[in-house]
Amino acid sequence: MSQPRPQGAYVVATRHQDLVYTAGLTPRIDGTMWRTGRLGHELSDDDARECVRIAVRNAIAAIRGVAGTESIDRILRMTVFLACDEHYTAHTSIADAAADVFEDTLAQSHSMARLAIGVSSLPSGAPVEVELTALLSPSSATHDHQGDSA
Repeated sequence: MSQPRPQGAYVVATRHQDLVYTAGLTPRIDGTMWRTGRLGHELSDDDARECVRIAVRNAIAAIRGVAGTESIDRILRMTVFLACDEHYTAHTSIADAAADVFEDTLAQSHSMARLAIGVSSLPSGAPVEVELTALLSPSSATHDHQGDSA
């Protein structure tokens, strides 16, 4: 997966020592939103789960973009924003789709703190937006830097 590009005036990931914080990443493939709409309306739960998987893969790519040669030790926290109405209640089952990606790419599944939050809309009509905080493998890194938007 290629490094995601920011959709505005920000970086997709920033690093402080061995911690990496991502921006909110959406289900874009090669810069194009895979699906748009709100859960429970224009988007099925199955499509929403795939959107979470795509957004998580984008967030992992953003982390790897600033990690250099260091590997991801583990994901510490994940926030999943879901565009839905006030009657939608399946937030956690949609956010759980991220576990597939964490198991496949990092051999980690449920050992992170997680928030799943319903909102009325997200940028560019995205149905989901995912933000990660990651710990890199221990290193001698003691500097701060921000990722480039490749």
